[in-house]
Amino acid sequence: IIGEDPDAFKADVERLRTVDQEVKDGKLKGSKDIEAEVNRRVETMKTGYETRLQAAEQARVAAEATAKDADTRFKRSIVDRAITDAVLNEKSGAEPRALPDIIERAAKVFAVGDDGKLTPKEGEAIIYGADGATPMTPNEWLGKLKESAPYFFKASGGGNAGGGNTSKIPGGLTKEAYDKLPPDKKLELARKG
Repeated sequence: IIGEDPDAFKADVERLRTVDQEVKDGKLKGSKDIEAEVNRRVETMKTGYETRLQAAEQARVAAEATAKDADTRFKRSIVDRAITDAVLNEKSGAEPRALPDIIERAAKVFAVGDDGKLTPKEGEAIIYGADGATPMTPNEWLGKLKESAPYFFKASGGGNAGGGNTSKIPGGLTKEAYDKLPPDKKLELARKG
């Protein structure tokens, strides 16, 4: 039983006694218990990993939505600014009070590319300006809008051709004389006129 190497046998017996004591103390268990403990720990790690993965995915989706919203608002601000500048230009003839409605119409026509350039489109087709080679500018678009929606623009004041009498003050009075009258006289003149 001891074999040819008594020192090796003595070491094996000592090792077996140590293992026996660990089993009695509960430090070593059967192979099924070890496998169950390993599986439990793996499952805990897997659950933690999946939870972090789901949180990361939710954060990614939220970040994409925020970025898309910011990009949409930025592009809309480019359209709003360009149309506002065109409307407020004295040469446009546009009624400043119509600005919100004009901007809403422009938002349906103008698109902003990733390069930040404003391009008028009808569906997917680009609307070209008077030269036929470059996209229509906001000022050109306002000119076309004036044809289709004249109510967004100031009415013509005419050439002030009143036949020499440009005064609209009743009774033929000058403005200074009319301003000096009491309110009841002004009302009386207005009724006569």
